[in-house]
Amino acid sequence: MDGKMSILASPVNKLLARNTPWCWSEECTKSFQDLKDTLTSSRVLAHYNPKLEAQLAVEASPLGLEAVISHITEEWEERPIASPRDH
Repeated sequence: MDGKMSILASPVNKLLARNTPWCWSEECTKSFQDLKDTLTSSRVLAHYNPKLEAQLAVEASPLGLEAVISHITEEWEERPIASPRDH
């Protein structure tokens, strides 16, 4: 999936290049939406399962704190646990 993500992000990443004028295009909008859809899909996120091992990863900086709770799957893959959403 890593290679696919870099391809999906390419239009947005190009905006970060030095001496590149900022121009948010339809291609950037599609790229951003495709990235969001992929990152929030069941291929990436997992539902909480009390039978699987969980791992907490925390990172701190002067600007804030991040935390991700992930499952370690039977295939030894780390998959972030999706947070419940109110509909």
